[in-house]
Amino acid sequence: MNKLSQIALDVGSDQSLSGAVMTGITELSCPVQPQDKCYFDFFILFQSSSALSSIKIDMGFPSTPTLIAYNIIIPASAAGTDTIIAAANRACTGTALISSATDYLAQIKGVLINGNNAGILQPQFASTGVGTVTARAGSSGIMTNL
Repeated sequence: MNKLSQIALDVGSDQSLSGAVMTGITELSCPVQPQDKCYFDFFILFQSSSALSSIKIDMGFPSTPTLIAYNIIIPASAAGTDTIIAAANRACTGTALISSATDYLAQIKGVLINGNNAGILQPQFASTGVGTVTARAGSSGIMTNL
């Protein structure tokens, strides 16, 4: 039986915050039903008001999934050179950036096999230091139900 369906989402306006409290990116909220199986791909455009700080990203998902596996990559800077910070199945915390007020792209890819609880699949973000971090308009996501 083929149940393939996709949900495509995009962010229409910037969402800014300061502080370390993880907050869902409002317009990238995907509803998940019990027993759903899906893969997801989120592209998070972001800026930081300070080159000395960056973004922290993780995923929010329904409680007690059967399986959740995801990778996050965030651009960073080390001694003026571009680098990448990566994490698997947990929050990814960026470091310094090349410059402030410049658009950067973080990515989250993963698979969810949900358990018995409906809920929301949603990228979450916070600032890693001083200043404000902004999830930018144009960020997007695709969730494909299998």
